[in-house]
Amino acid sequence: MLRAFNAAVRPRSPWRLPRTLAVITAAAAMLTGPLTAEAAQAQTGSVEVDGLAFAIDYTCLSTCQNFAPGAMSSGSISGTDTLGPFTVAWAAPPVGATNLTQSIFYSPTCDAGVATGAFITSSTVSISGALLTYNSSTNMAATVTLTFTGQLVEGAFVPFTSQVVISGGGYTITVQGFTSPPGDMVAASSSSPAGCSGTRDYTASGVFLTLGDT
Repeated sequence: MLRAFNAAVRPRSPWRLPRTLAVITAAAAMLTGPLTAEAAQAQTGSVEVDGLAFAIDYTCLSTCQNFAPGAMSSGSISGTDTLGPFTVAWAAPPVGATNLTQSIFYSPTCDAGVATGAFITSSTVSISGALLTYNSSTNMAATVTLTFTGQLVEGAFVPFTSQVVISGGGYTITVQGFTSPPGDMVAASSSSPAGCSGTRDYTASGVFLTLGDT
């Protein structure tokens, strides 16, 4: 079962810009359409995923893409950017439903003819059904997209998140350049192809991303 997450995680150290820069940023955003801001402080929060599927085709030699059903996720992320503090939070959907879709690219790995997992190249997972509180607005429907790389080995999947994009209510918040530990997920395989000549199915569950002290 996924852990419950605190949807009211507060940012640790808000960043205050000079009033003039804030006014210029807001005015420019209104002229150009949806407001876009890049988070400027280390964030707090956590993303947990249950049932993330990998179908690794060991006969694929280049630009391999994973086609798999969706997964379940719960979590929250908080921080502060040029427009003020924000919190986005979401709960796991009912059993049998999903709120996470994925676009995963990989390169299979083999050792002496034995399938050993895969290197995950630039990929994304997208989480729907989140609620965003931001810039004095509350309960806006939002989507959270994580860009990551990683490694899959027998028994474990380790994702390294490089960017988080939160979109909703006419806003786009980009969190990037942060330092966080890699994810920690257990990966179970449900099939065992002979050597490196077939497809092996994996399902990973656990902590996909941790930010700050949470």
